[in-house]
Amino acid sequence: MPDARFRRAPRYACVGCGHVHATWQGRCSGCNKQGGMTVVSNGVPEPTPSGRPPGVDAPEGAPGTLEGPDDGVLLQGDDDEPVPISAVPKKALERYLTGLGPLDHVLGGGLVAASVVLLASTRGVGKTTLSLQVLRGLGLRSMYVTAEETRDQVSMTAHRIGAVSDDLYILAKHDLGGILDKAQKYRMRALVVDSIQRVSCSDVDGRPGTPTQVKECTLRLVRYAKRTRSMIWVIGHVTSDGEVAGPTTIEHDVDVLIELVQGQGKQGRERILRALGKNRFGPAFHEGRFELTDTGLVPVDEDGWDDAEL
Repeated sequence: MPDARFRRAPRYACVGCGHVHATWQGRCSGCNKQGGMTVVSNGVPEPTPSGRPPGVDAPEGAPGTLEGPDDGVLLQGDDDEPVPISAVPKKALERYLTGLGPLDHVLGGGLVAASVVLLASTRGVGKTTLSLQVLRGLGLRSMYVTAEETRDQVSMTAHRIGAVSDDLYILAKHDLGGILDKAQKYRMRALVVDSIQRVSCSDVDGRPGTPTQVKECTLRLVRYAKRTRSMIWVIGHVTSDGEVAGPTTIEHDVDVLIELVQGQGKQGRERILRALGKNRFGPAFHEGRFELTDTGLVPVDEDGWDDAEL
């Protein structure tokens, strides 16, 4: 009989798709279905009707403990044990179209779940307009966090460009901890933070915009996105040299880096959206073009790219 010290730890398989987990999970990471795990190792009791092994209660804050008619954002903890890479299912990226052809083209096919996009832009180019149109186009429960303008100012812009929706919320707040608490409480699927230089972590020294604050805030946003599979769109200011303000490490921390600049066409109303060499989910140097109008950004090329690229 094998030595008890070398007995395999129990594994838990989803009753729906059969994906094996190193630890019990309230939601399967393979098919994303909630509830229903069965023990697959020998000598371990069968699961209860709840899908948990006997004596295993749902941990506080586990996915299965969130209630409500909407799936919303469900927290996903890291597995405690390493697993064979062959056991990790090959899944296509979970993408969401924004309805803005040039942007979806630059992103490589839309926004990806559990990702962070950093939009670099100078003032007055249309970053608020673009960001509101993104949230409106996603059609998901979303929140625009403004740490610069007032809630009324953002609301006025949203009404002017037709980006008003019952699923789009506005929050005027600077403390990142409070922002993420609200995002989790209301199960936001997408989040815009305007801007990374104006929010701060209350437990970190330094004023908003300092390198330490910008770096830590970015890291916490990335962790939140991965943990909740939400999409986070971060606005960042650029310096007079055209560089993103703050430590260069934030460009490495995010998944996608894009910029919105003013072009020469359309009598100064042309706006060019570019990927700046960083896109973990698609091409890294695509461009898209818009015209900034009173009612929002209008795609210049409905297919999402300009003929000059072909």
